Amino acid sequence: MRLKSYFVHTMEEALQAAKTELGEDAMLVDSKRLETPEGGRIRLEVIFAAAATPPPPPKVPVPVPSLRRDSAGSMQRFRGELTTLLDVLNRNPDSSRLEPLSPARPQVDALRARLLDAEVPPNAIDEVLSRCRSVLEGLVLRGLVEDGGTEQAVLPLLAAEWPHVLTSESQSARVLAFVGPTGAGKTSAIAKLAFRLGVVQAKAVQVFSIDNLRIGASDQLAHICSLLGVPFQSLDFSGALPQALAGTANRGIVLIDTPGYATGDSDIMEETAGYLSQVGMSHCHLVLPATLRFSEMQRRQQHFSCFAPSRLLFTRLDETEYFGPAWAFARATRLAVDWVSTGPGIPEDIEEADASRIVASLLGNSPFTAATNAAYPSSNLASAATAGASRI
Repeated sequence: MRLKSYFVHTMEEALQAAKTELGEDAMLVDSKRLETPEGGRIRLEVIFAAAATPPPPPKVPVPVPSLRRDSAGSMQRFRGELTTLLDVLNRNPDSSRLEPLSPARPQVDALRARLLDAEVPPNAIDEVLSRCRSVLEGLVLRGLVEDGGTEQAVLPLLAAEWPHVLTSESQSARVLAFVGPTGAGKTSAIAKLAFRLGVVQAKAVQVFSIDNLRIGASDQLAHICSLLGVPFQSLDFSGALPQALAGTANRGIVLIDTPGYATGDSDIMEETAGYLSQVGMSHCHLVLPATLRFSEMQRRQQHFSCFAPSRLLFTRLDETEYFGPAWAFARATRLAVDWVSTGPGIPEDIEEADASRIVASLLGNSPFTAATNAAYPSSNLASAATAGASRI
């Protein structure tokens, strides 16, 4: 039993206080009037009894937060975060990371790191690793992959990712047009090919230039062709192409140089592309520096899409250590690469594209080493060097 005294002025006050503190079961035990000064209020001492276990504290109502004016915005943000979380939970996991017990896991991780260092886009890496994993596992289980042997094992697989065409198909075209951004190396590549096809391979070659957007743009190419003994003709506008090409029927290969069209030249580009589309037995080469990033190569392809390029020609392979963008771009577009430009020298720094050599540089993350052109006569090299062994 627990006793509690309350000093109040009225019995009602004592009763209310006892019920609040001791509960409804509180019992009145005693009360007495206290001495008070004359004229003062009456004071009472009231004693209540209650059970020894105190009652639970009274429930305090929880205030309901008032709705703010930005409740709609908060709900919208909450829904956005919830949607993002659901997308992450529903996303297909990376299969390459779900095989911790794979015997080739170290080799796969090392190959992934190499490809990332070479600036291969991540989505292309995932696709390639899915093909290489089973091959590496088989070699590891047979003990055929030693330290440093991963690159040699996957080199043929990565080389096969590049699109290939038959040599007969590649050489069947009579007209080869070259398009690309300003400074990509179109003109120098044409000069090198004119020497390679016309002098080294002794084929009939002619060069046309419709680079009429800049004054004197075709002068250097005309000078080089005169040194090589290759016929050269500069056209004032692209509309003269069909008639000019008709006059070269059965006279060998024709190489066409085009301007480096800017963004605002879309009308001229479409006009030129329309005249080129009228030419049969032709290939259009999109010329891009290997120093560009993958996204920039995609942007350039979109810019020159009206020409419907059927080939790629990469330049400046000697100026980059990251071959991932060029390799991945050829793989993604499925456009064959017939030639690559390996340096500034005219005419020696051009060669037929070899996917294995590109992949070797890709995995080694080192500059591309141009092949030695021992077949070129030194006298011809000296003549071309006199014309200017530099980029055009």
